[in-house]
Amino acid sequence: MKKAMLFVFGVCLLALGGCANTSKVVSKSTDAVDSIKSGQAVVTLKTKSGVGSQQTIDGGTFTLKPFVVALNQSNQSQPTSHYYINKNMLYIQMNKVWYKQPISKNSQLIKNTRSQMSARSAAQILKGIKKDLKLKSNDKTYTLSYDGDSKKATSVAKKVLISQSGKAAEKNADKISVSHLTFKYTVNKKTYLPTKSNIKIQYTSKGEAATTTVSGSYADLNKINKVDVPESVMTQAKKFPASLAKYMGTD
Repeated sequence: MKKAMLFVFGVCLLALGGCANTSKVVSKSTDAVDSIKSGQAVVTLKTKSGVGSQQTIDGGTFTLKPFVVALNQSNQSQPTSHYYINKNMLYIQMNKVWYKQPISKNSQLIKNTRSQMSARSAAQILKGIKKDLKLKSNDKTYTLSYDGDSKKATSVAKKVLISQSGKAAEKNADKISVSHLTFKYTVNKKTYLPTKSNIKIQYTSKGEAATTTVSGSYADLNKINKVDVPESVMTQAKKFPASLAKYMGTD
């Protein structure tokens, strides 16, 4: 009887230790992502719906203060696009010609680029469902994960989805319903900074089923001191055609 009680007591201690360890990793990971000031990232955005699928891959180097990004973007079978964002100016190369366009610091383009490159979207989910995350210890990393449809998780996922989709989604928020969230967030054991993240959100919008997946990989976080826009780009860039500016999400 005593042995049985000791065994149960030991299991409880292990369970408590596991919970405490998960809580510690979540806390340190949250603090670490808030500390990100610069780095390199590759972010893949996939959306599948009844009308087909889309995939965009953004890869680049960034600093947050000041906000400067050197970015390469590939979209489906289209040629790779090259971008620079320097505070309130967007530089984009099309057909080997550089163009420039002033952008608002509150534009959807700025918001999405900042949040995706610096893992802010993943951090929003990390903070929102921190008590529901499972922890796996790897060789040099920890992985925090969630796979389910709790009210809290779907609510947090909906906020992330809307924040990435912009004003149109905000206006139709009542017509968006999230049914499932799958989330993985891997951090370095020493720094607790992210190395990989994956967010998969299943939802319906205006009655149409869709799935959005955002996967990120991160390197050299807080090790990039400066990102420069080449002088040649700034001097030769032409004014962006007004007929196309409205499609760039620069407002």
